[in-house]
Amino acid sequence: MRHVKLGLLAFALAAGWTAAHAQDVPVPPEEIKSKFVGKKLFSRSMTNGALADFVMHADGTATVSASPNFNDTGKWWLNDTGYCTKWTRMRQGQEACFRIVRRGSELLILDSDGKVSSQILRTVD
Repeated sequence: MRHVKLGLLAFALAAGWTAAHAQDVPVPPEEIKSKFVGKKLFSRSMTNGALADFVMHADGTATVSASPNFNDTGKWWLNDTGYCTKWTRMRQGQEACFRIVRRGSELLILDSDGKVSSQILRTVD
């Protein structure tokens, strides 16, 4: 019985390690352009849980609305690994760049440090 318990423990630890270290699959800039530009992306901030909707318009402008009662406008552009934004109010107008990755069944937005900034919940045309 002891060997069975040790085997189950080893399996559980290995399964947890695999899930915790699942490979991120980058969404390349070309796919960001084809699948997300002109659509409303609904997301949840991983830092404070706020819900937001974000639109990257084809003309390079962007809009964001977040709870509670926050709206902003700005610009977006693609870079080699993802996209960048510069908002009027958010981040005091400082530029920030992001990557979108698939992690299992989730679509996540990572900041320049590789930390999860938000999760894309759905997109709407």
